[in-house]
Amino acid sequence: MTYRYPLSPDGNFTDSILTVLKIIDKYHVVEMVNYFVDGVKEVPEMTISEQIKVLCVRSDISVAELARRIGTSPQNLSGKMKRESFTIAELEDIAQAVNSSFERNFILENGEKI
Repeated sequence: MTYRYPLSPDGNFTDSILTVLKIIDKYHVVEMVNYFVDGVKEVPEMTISEQIKVLCVRSDISVAELARRIGTSPQNLSGKMKRESFTIAELEDIAQAVNSSFERNFILENGEKI
């Protein structure tokens, strides 16, 4: 699955651009490829662990620092990331640790969120 969303409110993009973002931490190398085509950014679906790594990079902290902020060891967080085993409460704690929010919902065909 690929998510599509506009790059900016004005949509002024004329050229196609390929951007590769490499996120490197002590344990993993993750590559996220963004394709910009006709003013729309297509982002490959990421696992929750990949999303957490991007969150850390954008929050300018390490995964180990995130672990400390949520009250667990870096080893425990690394294990949870490898297993992709997070509860909703843990994801909310992660978001709070970096002053952000976590949303979960179902979106019906008509756009209604549940």
